[in-house]
Amino acid sequence: MRMTPAHLQTNPLCSFDAAVRTTWCAVTSLLPNNAQWEQAYKGFECAGFGLRSAARHAEAAFLSSACVSRELRHSLDPAFTLAANSHTSDFGISLTAYNNKLSENKQLQPQAVAGRRQQSLSLALDEEGHTERLTNASLVDQATLRFAREEGAKDFRQAIRCNHHGFAVP
Repeated sequence: MRMTPAHLQTNPLCSFDAAVRTTWCAVTSLLPNNAQWEQAYKGFECAGFGLRSAARHAEAAFLSSACVSRELRHSLDPAFTLAANSHTSDFGISLTAYNNKLSENKQLQPQAVAGRRQQSLSLALDEEGHTERLTNASLVDQATLRFAREEGAKDFRQAIRCNHHGFAVP
């Protein structure tokens, strides 16, 4: 799915995200509201659970994969071109959609995408969402979000080590 542009698979990606939410709620017996679920979608670096929305991060996955595989694709088909500077190419459409999720000063030009891993592209999306949530949050929620990003705040994953059974989180 990483090699298929997001705009060609919007419904399946949204369906997958809905299935993840339904499954998570069924397994945990927790029913987060939409704002809480958006927070859960963010990476640990942004005080989330790292569940990652497939639909929200699809452009980042495609852009990264398209750049990394460009040479291999060209070796298979010498006529292949990424057409990164064309706004109507799959790459251009994906870059526009990705940039629309970022503030203007963080938007990327086509040349800036080359060599970037999905992790860094997705982190930019998470940071943008975190900043927006922080701006609109109550004072208590702001304090909680800031605390969750502090050094050691994510160590709750290591609270109960169970090396004997192989359950410890690395």
